Amino acid sequence: MSDLDERSLHAWLATHVDGVDGDAPMTVGLISGGASNVTLAVTVGDRELVVRHPPATAFLPTANDVGREFRFYDALADTPVPTPRPFAHCEDASVIGAPFFVMERLHGIVPHDPEPLEGMTADEGRALCDHLVDVLTEIHAVDHEAVGLGDVGRPTGYLERQVRRWTDQWHRAKAADDPVIDELARRLGEAIPASPPATVVHGDYRLGNVMVDADDRTRIVGHDDVRGGGIGHVEIDGPAIAGSERRGNAFGTHGLGHLPCGSPFDGDPDSLLGGVDAGAAGIGIDVDRGQTVTTDGVAGLDRREAG
Repeated sequence: MSDLDERSLHAWLATHVDGVDGDAPMTVGLISGGASNVTLAVTVGDRELVVRHPPATAFLPTANDVGREFRFYDALADTPVPTPRPFAHCEDASVIGAPFFVMERLHGIVPHDPEPLEGMTADEGRALCDHLVDVLTEIHAVDHEAVGLGDVGRPTGYLERQVRRWTDQWHRAKAADDPVIDELARRLGEAIPASPPATVVHGDYRLGNVMVDADDRTRIVGHDDVRGGGIGHVEIDGPAIAGSERRGNAFGTHGLGHLPCGSPFDGDPDSLLGGVDAGAAGIGIDVDRGQTVTTDGVAGLDRREAG
């Protein structure tokens, strides 16, 4: 990593992370995956760590806020949620050229593509997806006040702000009008429910943002990329899993549709919950409402209608 001051990083780690030997040899390597913050594998002697820092270019305060990411990992570390344990956060950009945080390195599979999951049976695929939902349930069950996140964000009106932000981003970024997207924005704006009780939300929960046990590919050992997390409404996370049925097939990555054994949901996002009452299970999503934001457009609206 020629652009990283490894000597400065080594000295900082030895001072701020318990058990790091300042005299032991250190190696640094880039971990693939992650489109926003840079993820580095750092080994000092026999100690394995992960360092996360914003990229050198295109620094966005919201997308690259490693301090916020560290805070969420720290809050979840002693909960049932499988979470890499964070060790330290550095706000001093002079150490390596950007703020960063340090956490433990977990070992497993991050399924960005089908190859690491080759050979899974349909039953194993279903078990993995069940655990994917179980972990999301555990995230939503965390008492955000009790873990020190009571002052994060503005839970009231969370869904309304999300839809307003998405709609504004669409109007700012579109190269041409698209009646289907405009109609989707209109319908979403009309369907916003009353604010439910606030809880921890991941913000980008999907198969490509969890780590699967390499020895038992039905089990998730950690989740990743909580930089978009917040305190809001559970309905923001659930449809993302159901939507990965489509994302996997349409875009070929990060979705349940790319499981080598085939998606266990047979093209039906409703079957994600297997008949389970979402509210009773703590998932907190309305599958019918979720379906309106995870299909090609919205329920009853197909892109082909636009000609």
